[in-house]
Amino acid sequence: MALDLDTDRIHQLLHDGVRDKIYPGAVWAIGDSLGTTASGTAGVLDPELPSDPMRHDTVFDVASLTKILAVWSTVGCLVDDGKLQLDTPLGDFWPEVSGHPLAQVTARNLLTHTAGVPLRANLKHLYGTDPQDIRDGVLREALHRPPGQAVEYTDRAALILGYLAEHVSGQTLDALAASRVWQPLGMTQTSFGPLPTDTAARCAPTELDDATGTHLRGTSGSAETPPAGYLGWILYDHSAGRLDWRSQLLREGVLVRRPLRTR
Repeated sequence: MALDLDTDRIHQLLHDGVRDKIYPGAVWAIGDSLGTTASGTAGVLDPELPSDPMRHDTVFDVASLTKILAVWSTVGCLVDDGKLQLDTPLGDFWPEVSGHPLAQVTARNLLTHTAGVPLRANLKHLYGTDPQDIRDGVLREALHRPPGQAVEYTDRAALILGYLAEHVSGQTLDALAASRVWQPLGMTQTSFGPLPTDTAARCAPTELDDATGTHLRGTSGSAETPPAGYLGWILYDHSAGRLDWRSQLLREGVLVRRPLRTR
């Protein structure tokens, strides 16, 4: 079914946001199962370079969409491969969490935000910035409440799922996502940082680096980009890549054949 959307209205709304200094620039795109049907830009790529307009191929730090484009997708592939069982307690097959509170949690709990893990990440405050110290701390932390008791959105669930995907697959999260999701879908501009110089040049600035007073572009992460930045899990993509992913979902129904439901 064709989408009946007022693209002029979308264009105007985004330009109003630039005018009102809500953001320096934006890229918008609409698509269906066949691909992109309309797109546009507003504003500038970098507020410090007002002569450089926003581009259709601008690369953005996708922030919490990392949970979907990298973590959820790869975990789903592992479930589909039969390598990961949604309802098996993690402690039954994952030595790192065996004997710790997380052992009783399942992958389904993590995917549906019912694991009972702490609501705030607080990684730097609790564990420092060393990736191994963070991993050890996150996987051994006490639960906030018993699994299955409540639905509570938290970044920690995605961090644990990323570690879980690496354990089950024997690959790093970026390599797993690239081989199982991004490359098969033609998402050639989707990757974790640091980005190549030419790609970083068309990357929208993100966090401000207090040490240098400059905005970060295409980095692998830092203390200014928690919590994923501490782990090098800063994901970048452009609008076409995300639409390729969504079009696949619309075309095939789901990336994973078995649906996820809270229990």
